[in-house]
Amino acid sequence: MLAYKQFGSGPLLVILHGLFGSGDNWQTLAKQFADHHTVVTVDLINHGLSPHRDTMSYSEMARDAHELIVHLNMGPAILLGHSMGGKVAMQVCSDYPDDVSRLIVADIAPKRYLPHHQEILEALSKRDVSSIEPPSLRQFLLKSRRRTETGFMWLLNIPAIQAEYLKIMDAPLLREGIDVPTLFLKGILSDYILESDMPEIYHYFPHAIFIEVKRAGHWLHAENPVDFFNAVDEFTRSGDNEGI
Repeated sequence: MLAYKQFGSGPLLVILHGLFGSGDNWQTLAKQFADHHTVVTVDLINHGLSPHRDTMSYSEMARDAHELIVHLNMGPAILLGHSMGGKVAMQVCSDYPDDVSRLIVADIAPKRYLPHHQEILEALSKRDVSSIEPPSLRQFLLKSRRRTETGFMWLLNIPAIQAEYLKIMDAPLLREGIDVPTLFLKGILSDYILESDMPEIYHYFPHAIFIEVKRAGHWLHAENPVDFFNAVDEFTRSGDNEGI
């Protein structure tokens, strides 16, 4: 079972973090969402306090997330996923649509991305991120380090992430025409979702709507948490998609 933390009460909202992150990255927003939802922040496999294993395809990670939703036994979940977590959330919708009521995808498209984390992977493999820039990225990575009696340890399963990295960069294997109300949030300064991605997105998610988050790049939930929260809150609490 994946490690998770739970906040609040109401309809279930499950938050899936991105690569190198953990559920703790979302704690501040989770507590805000908890005014109207039961919010569950998840550590995906090989991250945070969740178990380690050698493989982490999107079908496997979606199965992990679905097992947690079933375990919580609170009915269909609203899924919110950022980056890698957004791909996992899309895969859950494709594989287990009856257990998802709404989907929010934060700054990722259902496509293959070129590898672009080589510097981070090299630094993590050396257990030294002191050379990573900018400092905000370095501090983000250090949140996955824990003090032990003999020093520090990484909560990330670095060898597995390195071995499976190309799978993580790949597209999720989705079926067409997923009939789940879906919101795509794009950082206006980010190039992770392009105009050329729209036909493919609509192929898989014909009911998708889009909101650009101002003054934000790929880390839109951290760079503009107010507008991010408002967009998600309105979408999750509305009776339908009109007026979003």
